[in-house]
Amino acid sequence: MNVYSYLVNGYFQILGHFPPALAWLVSLAVLIAFVTLFLSLVRANLWFLILLAIFLPVVIPIIVRLLTDAFMFFVFLVRQLGVKV
Repeated sequence: MNVYSYLVNGYFQILGHFPPALAWLVSLAVLIAFVTLFLSLVRANLWFLILLAIFLPVVIPIIVRLLTDAFMFFVFLVRQLGVKV
């Protein structure tokens, strides 16, 4: 199971606890939390990520895959809000 499937399954589990009328509000809250956590992670570990990319070129495909899955989840959440992407 890749990261994208894990995130989407978790999102639908969270969404199942709320009425359908609040789905857009839950999507917005999850989207804001996702972006905030991602930015704080990058800000806190920027030097570590730079050194990791320089010294361990084998890890670059893994980082690209994680960032691709994170972007796909971001697009998924934006589409859940009804925005055309």
